[in-house]
Amino acid sequence: MASNAKNLAEYLNNETTSASADIADGSITTAKLAADAVTAAKLADNAVVTANITDSAVTDVKRGITGINAQYLIVGGGSSGASGGGGAGGLLSNFGSNPLRLAVGKVYNIIIGAGGAGQVHDSGTGNAGTSSEFFCIGGGIETGKLTATGGGKSGGFSGGNNSSGTVGGSGGGGGYSSANSIGGSGTNGQGNSGGSSSSLGNYTSCGGGGAGATGGAGSSSTSGAGGAGLQVNIDGNNHYWAAGGGGGCQGSKTAGAGGIGGGGGGGGSQSGSAAGAAGASALNSGGAGTTTNSVSASTKIGGDGGANTGSGGGGDGQTINLPGNGGSGIIIIRLPTASYASSTSSPNVATIGSDTVLRFTSSGTFTTQ
Repeated sequence: MASNAKNLAEYLNNETTSASADIADGSITTAKLAADAVTAAKLADNAVVTANITDSAVTDVKRGITGINAQYLIVGGGSSGASGGGGAGGLLSNFGSNPLRLAVGKVYNIIIGAGGAGQVHDSGTGNAGTSSEFFCIGGGIETGKLTATGGGKSGGFSGGNNSSGTVGGSGGGGGYSSANSIGGSGTNGQGNSGGSSSSLGNYTSCGGGGAGATGGAGSSSTSGAGGAGLQVNIDGNNHYWAAGGGGGCQGSKTAGAGGIGGGGGGGGSQSGSAAGAAGASALNSGGAGTTTNSVSASTKIGGDGGANTGSGGGGDGQTINLPGNGGSGIIIIRLPTASYASSTSSPNVATIGSDTVLRFTSSGTFTTQ
């Protein structure tokens, strides 16, 4: 026994308490403490500091927090094309990182953003996509709303004036201009800017931005491709999501391809033009652009963004024909099967290991248990 330790006889005959100097180092172990023996009243002020707490010792359960670990993918609707390619809807995901804490016995609301509709634009911009939203009805452990912004409008055919795309989840690509073709900005953490160029030829344009890359800048002979989407494997299918639309062209030029992940290919008007390819590797591939000599406003040449990919539509390059529509958005929720109770609007329901994966392509709800 250490020299500063009291012997048993001294304790029995003389003392009822002990000073810290009387206790041998390491002699008081957890096993020797009675249940609930250490109370708050017996702890000196500031005795328990961060340095004395073992890593991971303070768990959610010990803090009185219970909940459900969930992962999500949220994609807004993509923009239509105009002269340039449409911007992709914004993309938010926590797959492979920190889980979202859902509450037990709550109803969660799902709103799916629509893609922008293509229209004969003359010098106007395309139509933006709308936002997708995920939130708890009545609040949860992590309250608030997660919103993936709709894709930014692409720039129109502007001749000697600047042609500018607008801001969105990803920005729209700049349209044809003999001055400056300016892509719209993407939303921080959701997407990238549309393509820009100060040296377009007669008549090319730029691609819309995607979640994985900025839209392509057009050149004197070729329109910019749509920006690549981002691969998020939350449902086990290795799909890309939220790609930009390819820029359209006029005359003996080549239109831009749709970005990987469902971007619509750009269309070509007049003889000698070449259309842009569709963006693939998506839940639904984008549409390829086409070429035409028609001057009919009902002739569609820009490819559509893939349905429920949030991808942008392909541009039509000039002023007469129809560009592609933007692709609608999507929300995918992955949570433990034991915590999933029910859903509305008939999402695709799959099982991966011990998890249930809910793929919503239209607005609805799900309930936890």
